[in-house]
Amino acid sequence: MWTKRDFKAVGLVTVIGIMIAIGIVIRTEPVQNYTVEQELQLQDQQLLGLLIWGEARGESDEGKLAVGWVVRNRLNAKRDYGVTWREVMLKDKQFSCFNDENINKQRMSNIDNLIGFDECFIIALRVWEGFGGDPSNGATHYHTKYIDPEWNNDMVETARIGVHIFYKYKDE
Repeated sequence: MWTKRDFKAVGLVTVIGIMIAIGIVIRTEPVQNYTVEQELQLQDQQLLGLLIWGEARGESDEGKLAVGWVVRNRLNAKRDYGVTWREVMLKDKQFSCFNDENINKQRMSNIDNLIGFDECFIIALRVWEGFGGDPSNGATHYHTKYIDPEWNNDMVETARIGVHIFYKYKDE
């Protein structure tokens, strides 16, 4: 499992080389004034990085990974969360950072100026490629410990990491 120290040790050039070797293309032009239309232009890995930033930027690496793995788990689930990474991430009212009324959507308007986005992007790449393990233990849902939504009544808790509580359906 890669850590931030590992990435620093091998250096940015090597990390970029690894990313290119596994087929990840990095955008070179800045994304200014992020809008729904630009969501379509962002690569799925970047969109996953934005989701992790918007949902878990204040969490530990394990917490960020767990949020990312929820997207991956939904993609592989029996239920219809979407067929592609993008569909899963942008499905209406599923990830609050993409809701129009959420302040994080406004904050994500320029990913080049987001403090901590680079770290979230590297974690997104790890989730994308399936590196490490799934700290959410198969979760397809989560919420913060500050709320108790009704939807979790039909679910099994799989993990508690930072301020997030993770769940999956009993039949998953």
